[in-house]
Parts: sequence; structure tokens; C-alpha cells
Amino acid sequence: MTEKDKVKKEVKEVKEVKKERKVIKLVNDEKKQKDIDINNIVLIGNKDFMNYVSAAEFQFRKADTIVIRSRGRYISRAVDISQVMVQRYGAKIENIEIGYDEFMNKEKGKMQKTSTIDITISKKGGSKNE
Repeated sequence: MTEKDKVKKEVKEVKEVKKERKVIKLVNDEKKQKDIDINNIVLIGNKDFMNYVSAAEFQFRKADTIVIRSRGRYISRAVDISQVMVQRYGAKIENIEIGYDEFMNKEKGKMQKTSTIDITISKKGGSKNE
């Protein structure tokens, strides 16, 4: 078996595992996050810190519960944003889910895992600023 055949076989196995994991994850997400609309998720990335705080505040105007989601090196930023929401807006942290995403690194040709965090925040009973 050549090296190319081995890589193809690994990719095929990974795709099968991913399909299984997606189905399981979707079932778990439906059970855990029935009340969370996909529009109430704030994805944390590379933008300025206050942009995400503003986005979370804007989502709180529309919904009682939001999810702050990030992965990799932006996890600490998600934690900081959730703490700003708690301290400034009187929000309450309902749930924290920690896990990992698996993906194929195209440069290295192997599977990599990246840590993820989902912080579910809800309104406690009004904003401290109101």
C-alpha cells in the first residue's frame, strides 16, 4: 500500500467518524439547547474586544439567553466577554461546555484537535445600568 493510498484511507475513515460525531452532536445540541436560536450565538474571533461585548449586548435585547462560543486561542477572550456581561449587565452564567473540534490539517495531512468553549448566559432580572 502506497503512502497516497494510506492517506486516502485515513481521510475516508475521518469523514465517516465526522458524520457519526455530527449526528451525535446534533442530537445532544437539540436536547441541551432547545431554547437557543442559532441567531443568539456570538462567535468570538479576531475583532476588537468591545465589538463582541456590543454584539452580546445587542443579542440580549432580542433574547433572554445567548451563547458565547469560541475555540483555540480565543477562549480566554470569550471568558473575558462573559465576565463583562455578568459584571456590567447583570447577566447570569447558566452553563459552560468545554470540548474540542477535530479537523484535517491540509498542510500536515493529519487530524488536529482544537479546544472549544460555549458559555450560555441569561438575563438575571434586568441590566445593572437600567
